[in-house]
Amino acid sequence: MKKFFLRPFILSSLFTIIFFLISCDKQDSQSGNYILSKIPADVTAVLQIDLPTLRKKGDLENIKEMPFFKEMLTETDFQDPGIDMTKAGYFYFFLNPKDIEEGFFGMVFHLTNPDQLATLMQQNGETIKEDGPISYVQRGAENAIGWDKNGICLVGFSDSGLDPAAEVKRFFAGTLENSISNHSDLKKCLSNKHDISLWMNLDAVAKNEQARLALSLGSFKADVLEENYFHGFLDFEKGSIDANLEWFLQKGLTKDLDKLFKDGATEDLSAFIPDENPVFYLAHSLDLRGWNEIISARPQFKSLLSYALREYGLSVEDFVYTFGGDMTLSFFNTEQTEGLSGLFVTNIEKREMLDKFLEVAVKMNELEKIEENLYFIPSINGNFAVSFTQTQNKSLLLVHDNKIFISGNQQLLQDIQEGQQSKHKKLSQLAKDNLFALMLHPSTTAEIAEDLFPVTYGFPEAAVTINRKGAYATIKIENKEVNSLKYLLEKAATNNQ
Repeated sequence: MKKFFLRPFILSSLFTIIFFLISCDKQDSQSGNYILSKIPADVTAVLQIDLPTLRKKGDLENIKEMPFFKEMLTETDFQDPGIDMTKAGYFYFFLNPKDIEEGFFGMVFHLTNPDQLATLMQQNGETIKEDGPISYVQRGAENAIGWDKNGICLVGFSDSGLDPAAEVKRFFAGTLENSISNHSDLKKCLSNKHDISLWMNLDAVAKNEQARLALSLGSFKADVLEENYFHGFLDFEKGSIDANLEWFLQKGLTKDLDKLFKDGATEDLSAFIPDENPVFYLAHSLDLRGWNEIISARPQFKSLLSYALREYGLSVEDFVYTFGGDMTLSFFNTEQTEGLSGLFVTNIEKREMLDKFLEVAVKMNELEKIEENLYFIPSINGNFAVSFTQTQNKSLLLVHDNKIFISGNQQLLQDIQEGQQSKHKKLSQLAKDNLFALMLHPSTTAEIAEDLFPVTYGFPEAAVTINRKGAYATIKIENKEVNSLKYLLEKAATNNQ
């Protein structure tokens, strides 16, 4: 089986982090507020990286003595630009409100010695230009690097029409009064200490005339995009990597979105997943009555949808009142099959209305009836790396206990018919408390998980949950007493030997 194409990228990213973090041996920690006072007030996103903390958590003094790292330094001919690791580093993104297809990405950090970078540029044959107090190098139409005597360096990229050199100059011409550092919500986001902090807003989209027109066509007020913010955090802790993204959105923007989903599952569908070797679990809860309310508020759209369904003797209301909206998708190892078995479950509110859908599906050859409540699904075959079809290359649909079950594992479906259930307290609670929940146990299936989940492969558990306030993710590592960044770097070193 081929290795997942992202694996080389992930490893190279880890190596870049190592280079970045060990480029200076100073231990004294200082603030990066001067950089924030230069970042323009109209940027769309700011990412802050606590470099001193990451150096300590990653135990980089030990990492750089490892043979694999010294070998990489030799092979890559690494040249130290003199990044000052005692201060925070920043990334920022500017989206042009006049044309939201144009953007500029900047990476900003402190230098220990600006002359060291200038010498490095000259050695590489770059032409250094001067513009008042700053020096800069422009590499084609998409890349520019600038620095000043205060030791601030900006590496800028733009492949969408904006002049990167002009953006570099705009950055260095910035003052405290016209910088993003005065933004109250950014201050709120950065007020708590995290290894990596992300702040985003929708202001550029809110000021774009085309976006405002599109909103008005969708029955939204044009100002609903103003003052919407996202706060993201990533922390490398002992035994886990923790991340979350919280949103602070205007009610006018979310009033319809809130109607699409329930706060959590009303039925525990995880009880039908076998106890043995769960690999993947996803739970999601739709509010179909909320969907109907949104559709009904748009008569033209509902008329078109109703017309399309009328041909099959169905209506929008048939969907709304037939299905309960709770659903789970899971993959797991079983003794009866080789590889992974899959199971999809969703609940039914009115069985007699479901029969109408089943009749239509049989007439359209989307289902073949085997016996009462059991159907063969011709469209799902064995062509997938992870499939529902482990038994005689058939995927089956079972209607039982006011639920629909889809799987290729006939033994599992038979067990369900006989009333066999499991207890998955953690999965059950995740589905109950969140409108979306995902859990992975990638270590339980080596070859498949290595390709499907390269970031989490080898870790005992990874979970992602989404509620109305934000999204939260945790990846657990094998050793609970070791910092996860150190674990990742040492794992990369081991895999590279």
